[in-house]
Amino acid sequence: MESTLETKAALDERLPLMAHVKEKLKTTSDEGRQKVMESFNKVWWKSSMSMISLFRWPRAYHFPSLSPSKVISPYSVQPNSGCEKQFGLLNQVSALGINYGQVANDLPSPEQVLRLLSSLRITKTRIYDTNPRVLAAFAGSGIDLIVTTPNEAVAGLADPARALQWVSTNIIPFIPATRITGISVGNEVFTSDDETLMANLVPAMVSLQQALVRHGLDSSIHVSTANSLAVLSNSYPPSLGSFRPELAMVIEPLLRFLSDTGAPFWINAYPYFAYKDDPQRVPLEYAIFGSGSVMVDPNTGLHYDNMLYAQVDL
Repeated sequence: MESTLETKAALDERLPLMAHVKEKLKTTSDEGRQKVMESFNKVWWKSSMSMISLFRWPRAYHFPSLSPSKVISPYSVQPNSGCEKQFGLLNQVSALGINYGQVANDLPSPEQVLRLLSSLRITKTRIYDTNPRVLAAFAGSGIDLIVTTPNEAVAGLADPARALQWVSTNIIPFIPATRITGISVGNEVFTSDDETLMANLVPAMVSLQQALVRHGLDSSIHVSTANSLAVLSNSYPPSLGSFRPELAMVIEPLLRFLSDTGAPFWINAYPYFAYKDDPQRVPLEYAIFGSGSVMVDPNTGLHYDNMLYAQVDL
């Protein structure tokens, strides 16, 4: 789930990382800035490839945190850079974006956030709600927005009438001035033990898709859901990645819906927490796109020179 709200102790644990990132931000090269942006908590990419054997869908989005969508111009991976030989999935990245969390104290205004994103040349962002002040502030900005329905609203949105009302209230008043390009139905639904929530996820997605069709918006706004790596029963090495078998009854119709509608599979990856949980075995540099550390998948021979690539290329 969104990790914007932190205790002082949790923030203190991040200070070494924040100082390191601040130094890296001083770089002037596009490549350096790309790696810094990608090293935050959540990074979303867009790929035109299938994700190995698990995700047979033409697009996969992986969003960093403030967190990415159809995610990388201007910081794009260049053809023939060698990346395609090392990182199966990551050679088709197209744009970089930011997750914009709002659960904290003393936040900048949406207008200030917009100026910051514009200064960083960010063209994609995701918010964890449908805050009308944010949606209004981003009107005319040219920045693509993914909005989110709260988990507690998912069950109600399984009702087509309520889904239609939700779209009419939260989407219609702001388009086309605000470029809303996606709706995330809930956030990391599979990390909870709420069987009712999980059972209503796909029906809610179907109802929202039908509402978009009613308004003629289904070709411009995708419906999906943001997942954590908790949907996997195994994630190391990447070639052995597999879904948790107990989720099959929900994962299968979810993937079928995404395939039928051409929507992306969204995943939240947290490289820093792998370091935080096991700093003796996971070097900080490996977690934040530093140099010198490489993991080789023994089954494929693919090289991963940072934690994010290993987490995403499953």
